[in-house]
Amino acid sequence: MHTTLNPIARATAALACLLALAAPAHAQETAGAASSSSEPFTLNGYARAYSSWNLSDTPETPQSDVGDLSMMRGALLLDANGKVGPFTLHATARLDREYPTRYLKRLGALGANAHEGPDQIQGLYNRSDLREAFVRFEAAPGLAIKVGKQQVVWGESDFFHAMDLVHGFDTVWAAPTEESDETRKPLILVNATYSVPSVDGTLQLLVRPGLDRERDIGNTPDIYGGRNAGVGYRGFDGLTIANMDYHHPDGDIDKTTWGVRWTGIAGSLNYSVAYLKTLSPNFVINSRMAPYMKMPTGPVGDLIYPKMDVLGATLNTYSSAIDAVLSAEVAYQRGVAYNAGTGALIGLAGIRKKNQVRAMLRMDKNLDLTAIGASKPSLWSLQIFDTWITHFDDNEDLVLIPTYGRAVKRHETVLTSIFALNYRNNNVNPTLVLGYDATNGGGFVIPYVDFVVGDNWRLRTEVDYYYHRHQGAPGDAFSAPTTFGLAAHNNQFMLRLTRQF
Repeated sequence: MHTTLNPIARATAALACLLALAAPAHAQETAGAASSSSEPFTLNGYARAYSSWNLSDTPETPQSDVGDLSMMRGALLLDANGKVGPFTLHATARLDREYPTRYLKRLGALGANAHEGPDQIQGLYNRSDLREAFVRFEAAPGLAIKVGKQQVVWGESDFFHAMDLVHGFDTVWAAPTEESDETRKPLILVNATYSVPSVDGTLQLLVRPGLDRERDIGNTPDIYGGRNAGVGYRGFDGLTIANMDYHHPDGDIDKTTWGVRWTGIAGSLNYSVAYLKTLSPNFVINSRMAPYMKMPTGPVGDLIYPKMDVLGATLNTYSSAIDAVLSAEVAYQRGVAYNAGTGALIGLAGIRKKNQVRAMLRMDKNLDLTAIGASKPSLWSLQIFDTWITHFDDNEDLVLIPTYGRAVKRHETVLTSIFALNYRNNNVNPTLVLGYDATNGGGFVIPYVDFVVGDNWRLRTEVDYYYHRHQGAPGDAFSAPTTFGLAAHNNQFMLRLTRQF
């Protein structure tokens, strides 16, 4: 083990300083709490500290990494709300800073985030971001319009998204259980909702006028060689051999995208129907070996987010027969881009557009576990998620994950389950999250406990453990990991302490 008491002591000091910053703001908020309802502006937020330690050795590094401090992160979030005449204003800003642990320095020495220069791994994690800034107003009776940078959630699924494709997610820094609001990438949108009470429904229109920053588009996995990079690529920055192309003919982020959704209630059923014209949330490689619509500029190729169309529906209802809430989501996705070229080609043999159906079924059931001390009925959630490529052809040689050589299959099915309990009047809340890849094998086990201390303090302890049948090997992308094998050797123990104000 390479971590000494010095980094841990520094982590404690950094945490104390970070949380102290929140105290004056909290005191001011408390002093004005009695009159806050009459004040036009409010400010709240949190100060948060993260620490994580490796539970596995990272094969890409020459040293043993087991037990090493992998993350020492601080975050300060401010959430402001106000009202000026008929206009409601909202803004959210977040400041993130990380201490360069020895483990991160090792990855940086290998070349993580090298496209920004030598020893620039901190550039992956240090951010100052205005996450949301919008104004909302009633344009007419029943018609509400929200304009600005915001988050919009469509769909019923938490882990894997069928309809919730309005935004991408940034998972470069985050643990897998980090709340979606923290990792979702807000966009500049015109968001109009029109309520139709006579039929218990609401019509929503979204327009993205193409004013967003490049980094706000699509999912951002760790392709930079940081601590969340896929197996075989930790310490290697993919942007040293490929460029990002945000203005490809089939994926220009400056072009307008839009969507429309109807949500309603029919008896005991809650339902929605939506159409979305958007950019793919996942990038594909426009390879120099087989250019797609234009010649790439990167040494190996460019990463692009092609256009796609989504038509989907959701449904949820309570079933008295099994005393559970049942939910379903199905989306027909037209023109989804896949890379071709399995094995040693690792997806560099071109791009193919396919149509696919993504479906989710979920059951949420309360279990009475008060006999073992639970404070209230506990939640058990079971979900099955399937991706079906229609008109599937093995000869197209499609890959599951770009830069890896494993072939995608006609059906890719994943099961997840959540057990959430509550003890000591909901002040101690253990949760167990399980995932299993029913198509390829492998999965994850994530137990965590949330502690509630008073009105303002929150502590989470978490273990992230991945098991895998096809895990890949360091420097060997051809061994073709599956979805969960991608996270091989990335097991960790994490602490997250939050001071709300």
